[in-house]
Amino acid sequence: MKIGIIDSGIDSYFIYKNRIVIKKYADFYIGDESDNYSVVSKRYDANDLAEWYLYPNTNNFMTDSNGHGTKVLEIISNEYNNGEFIIAKVLNENIRTNSASLIKAFEWIIDEKPRILNMSPGLLSENGKKELYDLTLKALSNNIVICCAAHHKKSFPAMFDTVMTICNSDFLEKHNDLTRDITGNINVMIDNKVTEKSSLFKKTSYACAYFSGYLANKLDRDKNLKKKRNDNIKYKIDEIKNMQFEKRTPLSKKKDKNYLPRSIIKQKRISKLNE
Repeated sequence: MKIGIIDSGIDSYFIYKNRIVIKKYADFYIGDESDNYSVVSKRYDANDLAEWYLYPNTNNFMTDSNGHGTKVLEIISNEYNNGEFIIAKVLNENIRTNSASLIKAFEWIIDEKPRILNMSPGLLSENGKKELYDLTLKALSNNIVICCAAHHKKSFPAMFDTVMTICNSDFLEKHNDLTRDITGNINVMIDNKVTEKSSLFKKTSYACAYFSGYLANKLDRDKNLKKKRNDNIKYKIDEIKNMQFEKRTPLSKKKDKNYLPRSIIKQKRISKLNE
């Protein structure tokens, strides 16, 4: 299954060491005066990646200046080990981006048609909101499930009804004054305790990554069942939002003290916490 990730990039050593399959990789950023300060993208296809796997020290174009995107990829691949990843780098070393780069990356990755798109970053202003919403509609038309990390402020596309918005229990505990329009858009809460020191942004991002891996497993298992039944139905976003996400322990056998998730709780639980 193809899974897209929009984040801070990935660490090439981690990819090489764990033999994770990267189908395509792209870096999006604002250029300098010579580029008229417009979005510049460096894109690498299967041929570039095949050459890199053979000679990893000759052209190291996959980078992650803060480790956030690599951690997200690790959590997803721990949960779902049959993933083929499409990576768009938009976050810098300070975990910051801009609307133009985010929209360009979103547009590129949607055209690659992953089954699931995991997004940690979002827009905190109205600038680019319309373009981003139109892209989520395009994703839905291509049967792509967008999983977004929740934010304590209004953030897009996490606020759209066209995506899955994920938070964790710490998010709700620390922000008990969240407005109804924010909590009302949260679809899934991961009940977890984080042992490593990290910002709240990272916690919701890690919860989102876990859910992306969990959902990939669920869709893959159901797809195999459907093949036996000779059934070709595709899950749409509204069907996924209505799924019963059972409590469970991670599929990974690793006892990693930094491995976060413990269970999944439905949206009805979230409503009760905020009443």
